Amino acid sequence: MNACSSDNITTEKSKIILHLGPHKTGTTSFQAALAKSEKELARKDVTVLGVQSAHSNKYRKWRKQYAKNLHSFLLGKSSRHKTINELCKRLNELRKIPTDLKRTIIISDENLLGVPPGHFVANSGRRARDFYRAAPLVLEATQRAFSDSDVDVLFVERNLRDFLCSTYRDFALKMQKSEHLNDFVDSLSYDFVDQYEEFFSNIGPNKTISVKIYDFRDFIHNTNRIVSEQIGQPFTARGYQKRNKSLSWKATEVAIHLTPVLHSVAEKKLFSEFLLNRVDGDSQILKQQANHIEKRLRNRARLSLRSLARRLTAILSGK
Repeated sequence: MNACSSDNITTEKSKIILHLGPHKTGTTSFQAALAKSEKELARKDVTVLGVQSAHSNKYRKWRKQYAKNLHSFLLGKSSRHKTINELCKRLNELRKIPTDLKRTIIISDENLLGVPPGHFVANSGRRARDFYRAAPLVLEATQRAFSDSDVDVLFVERNLRDFLCSTYRDFALKMQKSEHLNDFVDSLSYDFVDQYEEFFSNIGPNKTISVKIYDFRDFIHNTNRIVSEQIGQPFTARGYQKRNKSLSWKATEVAIHLTPVLHSVAEKKLFSEFLLNRVDGDSQILKQQANHIEKRLRNRARLSLRSLARRLTAILSGK
């Protein structure tokens, strides 16, 4: 038996719906809709797990350990094989969180996929330069942990420019480093565009996992239809759907200039709330950089290939 295979002893086959984001693709709104309709979903034999669910305290404690395992791999401290086994064990523990587990389980959490591109990994000085490098490990662990269940994994694809702009504004809000959008983009891998495109082109179902990729606009505007499709029953989200606040371009520019002079966590928290709620407007320089994100990434990739070609030529010629 696999070391991290499911220990579920129920005879009825359950369904696992795992929504992994990525970040900045309407995840907060989706999770809020599930949380507000949690009682209705329970009557439909559906359990919701996530940071906004009724089980949020236990879930957050569980995710903290999961994140340690994932970050250990991203920091080069844990092998691929060990990480898959550890993540699988963590995922198996999810069934123990609810006291009244239903036949269908919806788990919605973009952070299970890894660290947003360009952001620092945990409290280290190392950044996530790739597009969710640990994603294949997460899917492998999911397949093993829920091998006794029907598993649907949901992803949302957003325009690359908008995805990176939104991710960058979140980075600026954390106030860990002062840098313009161009510098943020330059922190990413040279082949980031290829990674992004290949992720959504190549990821797909295997023997035990079904993968569904939604368009961003479809996903944020059709929550009811998507959940209904997944649970096989009619669903209507109750109440207002919460959306994650994001910095304006002007607030982002202000954050860039003031981050170096803010040192304490309390100062940064207070100032970030001020930027979110009180500073609006555009930034000409940041919007100009935003309009050329993909071109900049592709130019960097070409320069990298030319540099590699020159080095190979020099080696082959004995210089």
